[in-house]
Amino acid sequence: MAGIDDLTKKWEGYKETFTNTSGSITAIYTCDWDKRVGARSDLLATYNSDYTYLVCNQVDIEALGDAASGGGPETAKLTVTFVDQVIGAIEHVQNVPSDWMESWAGGGEAITIGEGFHWYGTTKKIKGEDISAVKIFPTASISITGVTDKITTAAKGKILGCIGKINSVAFSIKNKTYPVGELLFLSGDLQEGLDSLGNSIHTLTYNWAYRSDITWNEFWNPTKSPAGFQAISDSNNDGVYESISFSNLVPSNW
Repeated sequence: MAGIDDLTKKWEGYKETFTNTSGSITAIYTCDWDKRVGARSDLLATYNSDYTYLVCNQVDIEALGDAASGGGPETAKLTVTFVDQVIGAIEHVQNVPSDWMESWAGGGEAITIGEGFHWYGTTKKIKGEDISAVKIFPTASISITGVTDKITTAAKGKILGCIGKINSVAFSIKNKTYPVGELLFLSGDLQEGLDSLGNSIHTLTYNWAYRSDITWNEFWNPTKSPAGFQAISDSNNDGVYESISFSNLVPSNW
């Protein structure tokens, strides 16, 4: 076995990558095939000679294709990756939803509201046998996406428990506060991954539907005077959509 001293550095394929939050270097080395294991062991967890805060966390080995006289490969190519020893441990984790990336999409609902209106300029009311009146009610789809390292089985249950519910108290998304009943939680999209050191992280996207004119538990009532939207409930006085606090969507509550 041998180590770093047996490596020959190749500048073809060398690459330095830096952002505002992390850095990495990819370097290429060669050595005798039978010395590759020792070289790999010596490289892992070592610091880069030019950037002492970058540490080796990965070594990829492949045969260059030349054959040894005794059979098998003669030369090994080692692709070595150095990453930020601090940020690399848990990369870009955002456990505070106000730090997540926000996305909006506009939309609307076509709601048939038949009776309760009258024909413009007359006193004649629209009745059930008449052609229905349709109004487009503006809506918005609001999404935020972030990366967290706090996902557990209990956290998954809390997120899933919010799907199909509306906010029972005012709720803030990216510092914008939405009044009671205006947000319907549609889904929590979850994608599991690993950071560069093998730690478990998850990319999480929350999706809400927002109504601007009415709440999600209000429906058109042509019988009230004047006709208009009104909240409806069942015999237990529960709304069509259950109202809950969205505090379970916040990682600090997991």
